[in-house]
Amino acid sequence: MNGGTEAELRGTRHTLVTVLEGLLRLAHPIIPFITETIWQRVKVLCGITADTIMLQPFPQYDASQVDEAALADTEWLKQAIVAVRNIRAEMNIAPGKPLELLLRGCSADAERRVNENRGFLQTLARLESITVLPADDKVRFPLRRSSTAQSC
Repeated sequence: MNGGTEAELRGTRHTLVTVLEGLLRLAHPIIPFITETIWQRVKVLCGITADTIMLQPFPQYDASQVDEAALADTEWLKQAIVAVRNIRAEMNIAPGKPLELLLRGCSADAERRVNENRGFLQTLARLESITVLPADDKVRFPLRRSSTAQSC
């Protein structure tokens, strides 16, 4: 929601509200009073005129809405963040200290994922910068301590 054109921001807000409305219908049998209260405000944003969430249909699974590539990218992103956090823990580096991440020998797919998710990676893993090096790069970096994760 930071940056982007007005149309992109509008699309993002629409997606967020639509997903929230579906989640409220999904959670309603478990936490009815909370979901009803929130839904009363969300329904206006969705253009729903019904009086109560109780009369709304339960969400149905739609396989056409599943984006396997996005799921794979998200799982890769999670694993990358976990790898950085594990290295921090092993080397006793404070979680809030920004790090420079050097990646060597990444596949084209991993490099694409890094480039498309650079902001997420930098924020969630507390990285100052991310540099992707070619696999054949022989440059040595003057590091006092170093650790490596699995190949990217």
